[in-house]
Amino acid sequence: MIEFYQQESFRGHFYDCLKGIFGRQTGETNLSLEAGPSDSIFVFASLDASLTVSTQGLDYTLAGGMYAALKRPRAIRCQSGYFWYVSIEGFEALNTLGGPPEAHGRLRYIDGCTDSLLIGPVIKGDPCLNLLYFPPGIDQTMHTHPSCRIGLVLSGAGCCDDGVMRTPLVPGLVFHIPLDTPHRFITQDQPMRILAFHPDSDFGPDHQFHPMVNKTMVNGVSANQLPEIQTTDEKLQGHLS
Repeated sequence: MIEFYQQESFRGHFYDCLKGIFGRQTGETNLSLEAGPSDSIFVFASLDASLTVSTQGLDYTLAGGMYAALKRPRAIRCQSGYFWYVSIEGFEALNTLGGPPEAHGRLRYIDGCTDSLLIGPVIKGDPCLNLLYFPPGIDQTMHTHPSCRIGLVLSGAGCCDDGVMRTPLVPGLVFHIPLDTPHRFITQDQPMRILAFHPDSDFGPDHQFHPMVNKTMVNGVSANQLPEIQTTDEKLQGHLS
């Protein structure tokens, strides 16, 4: 069952491959976060927002339209507008700031829709943040995902069809789609943009395949083809001990 959150302030929980909470706050807000040493947060500031995320003794300021992935967050102070966040247990993000999202996605998706990977996986399997763009006149194929999706409608309008009912989507609305839940998105006379958090990724760099190792050549052979020189767990521990 898809959960929709139209309230100005809420907190929800998710759990499949990762566990965490998500929410949306409005107005002048001081949100304390009880993050552990291996926890992280993905956060987005609305276009009229001004907020600060405190983490690891540093303050990260996000202007309107910016998004971030930050590890070990302690608090969010929002001076204006609203923010949307996903807090993840047991995942250490690589501190990243970006934004605002572009008008369209850069990658082709399905049924005429496009997608941009705003915050990609540092290592294959890590969470990621995406921008989904739906042109006018979209009638998506019914589909599912093997992990949950947490979304925020950024602009435009459309609806979400779960096979039982169609829920109108408007800017500021947040939704949680549990894994393997059938759904599709529909637009009519205007486009729609959605920010989507994925708790996992099925592609990305791994220890044997990334630009640095791929483009390190030994007598014309890539180091990704030479396991005898690759850094293994044993070699890494030997240098750290």
